[in-house]
Amino acid sequence: MIWFDLKRLEKKIIENDFSDNEGFSYFLAFLVLGFIVGYNDSVWNRISSIELLVGLVITVWGAYSIFKTNAKGDGQDFFKRYFALAWVVGFRIFVSLLIFFTLFHMVYTIATGNDADEVLTGWTDVIMSSLITLVFYIMLKRSFKRVSLGITR
Repeated sequence: MIWFDLKRLEKKIIENDFSDNEGFSYFLAFLVLGFIVGYNDSVWNRISSIELLVGLVITVWGAYSIFKTNAKGDGQDFFKRYFALAWVVGFRIFVSLLIFFTLFHMVYTIATGNDADEVLTGWTDVIMSSLITLVFYIMLKRSFKRVSLGITR
């Protein structure tokens, strides 16, 4: 991986001396760095460390897994497929979670008289965020498999 020499990287790309495997290394590094920088917890403790570590493991496994799934199929257009499929899978999950957590918050508040946000902290937060990330990559991997093998439903 080239870390600072932009001209050398540009030359490799221009001369078609830049493989998908090399591109995947940059993609994975971008995901990991983005995950770490984007992780925000106002109180850093053991639970936060575990949540960050589990999220990183799932992200690395997921990205590697979908890259290999694509390669086992036709091996074409990984990055084009990734951004298109990840957008739709991510948006579906977002809408589903928006509905679920809105209903959960309303029911919990009415039933207990307490704020539901107190339930979604600590270990519950770690489990929920880990499951959501895992579901995202599992759905994305299944979609990659169908696309790379040309399977339509």
